[in-house]
Amino acid sequence: MFLGKGEGNIEKDLEKTKMKVKDTELKVKNVLQEKTELEEEYKRMEVYAFEMETKIASLEDQLSAVCWEKEDILSRSECLASKLEVLSGKLNTSNSKQKAFAPLLFSFYFSFHYIRVSEQLLDSLLETKEVKAYGLQGRGLLFKP
Repeated sequence: MFLGKGEGNIEKDLEKTKMKVKDTELKVKNVLQEKTELEEEYKRMEVYAFEMETKIASLEDQLSAVCWEKEDILSRSECLASKLEVLSGKLNTSNSKQKAFAPLLFSFYFSFHYIRVSEQLLDSLLETKEVKAYGLQGRGLLFKP
């Protein structure tokens, strides 16, 4: 009878142990699965980090190129502003000279016009004198040299 009880206890203990082993196997399996998932997540994160580093390096290169282009544009802008300032000064000087020559030009124009009118008057007087001389010569009043 003792053996029957002991055997029953052993079977119960064996069943309990089997259940604990299955439970432990399940826990180990879950831990391994979680660890595998964590490792896969870690690998995905490493790939993502590498992609981000590559993208950051590319953006830094683009930023550097834009900065150089900006510096070049600013340099050209300053050069053009300097040239514009010089041309503006020359234009102001030219305008001043033009204003200074305006009275002289008006005087020249007036003198030229006066000379033209005088020439026309002299031509008209000469023509009148020639007509009179011709008329006098025809009458015999004017001697030829």
